[in-house]
Amino acid sequence: MNEKEDIVSPYARHWDGVESYSIPDWKKYYSEQVDIIEKLAPHAQTVSLRAGTILRAEEQSIWLLTDQSVEVRRAGDDLLIGMTAAPVIFGLGRLLDMPGGYYCKTLNRGNGYKISQAGATRLINKYELWKSVAKTVSSHLCYMLYRDRYLTGKDSYHAIKIKLLEYYRNKELFYENEIGVISYIKDSTFLSRSMIYRTLSLLVEKGYIALKKGMLVSVYYLPERI
Repeated sequence: MNEKEDIVSPYARHWDGVESYSIPDWKKYYSEQVDIIEKLAPHAQTVSLRAGTILRAEEQSIWLLTDQSVEVRRAGDDLLIGMTAAPVIFGLGRLLDMPGGYYCKTLNRGNGYKISQAGATRLINKYELWKSVAKTVSSHLCYMLYRDRYLTGKDSYHAIKIKLLEYYRNKELFYENEIGVISYIKDSTFLSRSMIYRTLSLLVEKGYIALKKGMLVSVYYLPERI
């Protein structure tokens, strides 16, 4: 792929697609998540977590992470659902009888907190945190609905376009964890590496995007079709 960095693109000044495109934010209710962690963590078990540690909600525990970035993956096929930085609360939906089927994988080492679902329920009742719980879980549900709306049944370019926007909106997280854009798209879709490579090569050639060492550094314009 002929990577181009800091190119002068005719699209750079007038396209606002990155900012205007509606992508749900995992951290929409940031203060609520922080409040839950602050109330629950003092009563939880401190656990040293290595990069690559798998966390599963089915273990009847809730994980509270203040240092780690994580991947969220679907258990059946390991499809990458999304990535987010701390704070992270995983397993909270089980308190509302939501189905499981997902797991988290830590991207860096650090300490986390583990508390039983029964213990978490007692503290949530004590501190009247159910509204914060509902808001946090709803933000996760919104992301899942967004995936169904924009990725299910769409053509390959549309899926790649959405993933490029996701990557660019959260590029610091990907840069920090040295995750290239092709790897991200491949892990979060069922598209082949060759298909992704050809599409990105064309976008670079047309001056629509810029890459450097496999990282997406600029999005100038993404047409509806190519």
